[in-house]
Amino acid sequence: MISILLFPLVLYADIATHRLPNEAVQREMWFGDAFGSVVLSGKCLGPTSGNLTHTIPTCEAYINLATTGQHRYIGISAATSVTYAAAATDICWTLVTLQTGTIASWTRVGTSQYHYLCNNATQPTTPTNSIISMKVTVTASAIAAVDPPAASTLTVPESQVIFTDITTGNVSASKHGFVPKLSGNGATFFDGTGAFSTPAYGVTTGTFTVTGTGFTASITGTARYVKSGTLISLFLPTLSGTSNTTSFTITGLAAAVTPTRAAIIPAYIVNSSVNSLGLITLAASSTTLTLAAALNTSPVSFDTTGWGSTGTKSLQAIYITYNLE
Repeated sequence: MISILLFPLVLYADIATHRLPNEAVQREMWFGDAFGSVVLSGKCLGPTSGNLTHTIPTCEAYINLATTGQHRYIGISAATSVTYAAAATDICWTLVTLQTGTIASWTRVGTSQYHYLCNNATQPTTPTNSIISMKVTVTASAIAAVDPPAASTLTVPESQVIFTDITTGNVSASKHGFVPKLSGNGATFFDGTGAFSTPAYGVTTGTFTVTGTGFTASITGTARYVKSGTLISLFLPTLSGTSNTTSFTITGLAAAVTPTRAAIIPAYIVNSSVNSLGLITLAASSTTLTLAAALNTSPVSFDTTGWGSTGTKSLQAIYITYNLE
């Protein structure tokens, strides 16, 4: 004897998770996830008319079902005539629908899948399982204009947007678009040409070693600067030692802060162990600063060779500001 065990076969049809045994319905679900309801380009728009009678040509559209989200095709292959119950000056709207009965506030055109609504200046809310196909402008009891409705808005959650490393859709000088992938360099910016560029007048800082000349021993110190565009804020450290000549210069000015024009800046100095006033001369395109000492107090005059050749000679720490240009 042969025993055969029969087990029940169960097919799960879970629309919410797309586990459908019907391949055609499954495709409709997938397209419904990706697209909203849409009228095919150039379809469902009738011509203008000298009266209120309108001939709507063939129509093709896709409508997302409210209950399942399926992307369902609707095609009207025969032209349909409609006479609008409109005022002499009016705005009417037409829709195509998958509904088979009447729709509240809308007038059905015979037994067709067309409905219309007049005396509504703003685009009305789209009924369930329908799509608004055109806006009809009535002037002097005639159809003066026929236009597509305003585009519907498709909202996509940010969590569902996945970007790839391609430039398709990036913003340009001719169109809106996505911001390009960042440069990863905090010193650059996204400019009007669509490139990541370094600012011509960005802020930079730096240090360099300066050396005082005219001393019995080498005198050095660390200078610091902040550069904002062409404006320089320069810190010169105290340079002090025993003098062995009547001149005083500071060498080693960094190229980044070397001025293109000459300038003279007052400074606090010590000359022959006496506190006094002095001047710092910035020569054009020179990396050497020349200091002048005061020769007398009334009237004050300065001389680059007015330094004592003995005793303490120094420039006290100072901040100076100047323009490179």
